[in-house]
Amino acid sequence: MAIPVALLLLVACLVFAALAQGGAQARLETPRRASGDSIFVCLVGKDSRALIERAERVVARAAAPSRVHVGVVAFVDDAPAHHAPPGGQITVLHRVSQRGDSLSEGRVVALKRIYRRERHVLLLHACEVAERWDEACLEAFFEAGEQSAVVVAMTTAEGAPAFPALRQNDGALDVVPVPFPEKVAPTTTPSALWVHRFSFWDAATLAGSPPPETDSQVQYTHALLRHGARLAVTTRVVCEPASRLGARLHPNGDEAALEAAHTAEARVGVVDPASKAELICKYGSVDAGKVALRKARR
Repeated sequence: MAIPVALLLLVACLVFAALAQGGAQARLETPRRASGDSIFVCLVGKDSRALIERAERVVARAAAPSRVHVGVVAFVDDAPAHHAPPGGQITVLHRVSQRGDSLSEGRVVALKRIYRRERHVLLLHACEVAERWDEACLEAFFEAGEQSAVVVAMTTAEGAPAFPALRQNDGALDVVPVPFPEKVAPTTTPSALWVHRFSFWDAATLAGSPPPETDSQVQYTHALLRHGARLAVTTRVVCEPASRLGARLHPNGDEAALEAAHTAEARVGVVDPASKAELICKYGSVDAGKVALRKARR
């Protein structure tokens, strides 16, 4: 029995539509760069004047300043006594200081009250951005290749690019920078930890993640990983250490969770010990990376 031509055309159209829809869904999973990518930058502290000056430098040092909006949350003793918000690309919210105010609390306030639906979010703390930081962040994010990527950045005290690792200091766990090998190529590699100094997000990933309500970097790392975020660190120099401008840190981490995180891999800042690319990027060679792991396991 012959199948009518009209029916064949209808089936073909339905198949094509299904394939097109599937392709669109697949494309949504891989971030695509757009020249107009907007970025919300969050700053928190107590020194209102210094925070605004830092915000101005964030805008001025961007490759495309027009895409940057900086939200400043300043914890102050008397809001009316401090200078008014400059407006435009910098929005300042003065919040009367309370006993519990902290970096994480200020960030939650900024995301709820200042954020304007920008496509990306940069959580910045105790550092100054480098020239053309926005361009470098977008390159690192799209290099990571996933919408769920959260790109962190660290530098040593000398300004060299570094990746985060876990160290025990006076009985407490701390996140410290480990320098990449000299002359490392600009790239992005997996990160064992999230850091509160510099983290660059797709806004949808941040909205679908647990809110940054803890100052414990280790605890928040585990919260992000449980929700499917992929942590990455860039070898580019996008920031340098600077004053925290009065922002308080209240780690209050779950001690049991912190101890469970204290693995040999975390102590050397490695995600996958079997990954030759990661070991070479972080330690210069596979052998050097394996030696570091063996030492950490002793």
